[in-house]
Amino acid sequence: MSPFHVLIILVVVAVPVIVVGAIVYAVVSSSRRSANQLVAQPFVAPGWYADPQNPGQRRWFDGAQWTDSTTP
Repeated sequence: MSPFHVLIILVVVAVPVIVVGAIVYAVVSSSRRSANQLVAQPFVAPGWYADPQNPGQRRWFDGAQWTDSTTP
């Protein structure tokens, strides 16, 4: 087998392997990147809001969670 035939065989085998590998790498890295992105949470300002358990009452929301403070 001549060196030219070996080169042709290498090109015929290597090019598809490289192309498929590049596609797989792009898909995997893209899915990892999107999985690592934070989901934006809507901002709710701290303040007095209708109590979720008792709508006739107001409860303080500190911007992250409901507190024990209530008003009539």
